Amino acid sequence: MSAPPSTSPWTLRLQLALSSLGPGAPGLALGGLVVLLLWFVALPAAQVGRDGALAEWQRAQAAAQGARDTAPAAAPADALADFGARLGGDDDVARLVQQIWRQGSAAGLQISKVDWRAEAEPGQGFARVTVTVPMTGPYTAMRKFSFGLLAAYPGLALDKLDMKRELASSGVVETTAHFTLYVRP
Repeated sequence: MSAPPSTSPWTLRLQLALSSLGPGAPGLALGGLVVLLLWFVALPAAQVGRDGALAEWQRAQAAAQGARDTAPAAAPADALADFGARLGGDDDVARLVQQIWRQGSAAGLQISKVDWRAEAEPGQGFARVTVTVPMTGPYTAMRKFSFGLLAAYPGLALDKLDMKRELASSGVVETTAHFTLYVRP
């Protein structure tokens, strides 16, 4: 008869405790170890990554703020002079309407009408001409057309685009473009 292997009392107690828990005890113990590993290793690493991203964002914000602070601010008189230089004349309204018809047709857009209305700004040194253009055609043609007008007229602003498409698969978009042309009175 051979002697039983020598075991310490602690080992016996651990074996007894595990056997009393049942057959799922090793899996439960392994799960506990995984949770502890995540708690002490993965979460601090994620915190470091989050803190690094936050610090990078804060540096970018500080750099942008510094650029705004160091950029020479335009004097109100300079800004007003720049705005005045962009104002169109009375003949720009007629040229704009003609160009809308010409460029719209060349871009493959169907333009049904061009509505415009002048509104004086008393005491401001300029007038607004609101121009509404309903058109139908491909989105890319409408976008190219609008950007072409904005490039040709520095005093022109695109206020709003109302777009509607009957079917999602359709390449045709019904659009109403709302422009404002700023002109000298």
